[in-house]
Amino acid sequence: MKRGNGFGSVIKLGGKRRRPYAARVTQGWTLEGKQIIKYIGYYATKREAAKALEAYNTNPYELDVKKHPCGCFFIFIIPLRQCQIHFLTKY
Repeated sequence: MKRGNGFGSVIKLGGKRRRPYAARVTQGWTLEGKQIIKYIGYYATKREAAKALEAYNTNPYELDVKKHPCGCFFIFIIPLRQCQIHFLTKY
């Protein structure tokens, strides 16, 4: 059955893998008009991937923070580094 627009997709990855199916969603678009795709996860069956995609669309979460166990740490460090680089380039 076809999924609705903006819902995401389940794809089969090539090669011999334990978990050959991936669930992915479009997070946005680049200035060139290409999709910014984020992967939700990798699964053993197509049905598992579809369930994960449905669960994601029911309750969306930030995909970048999920990948990093210290995601909240990076949110505070990156602005500090940008400020330090900004101050260094002034001199």
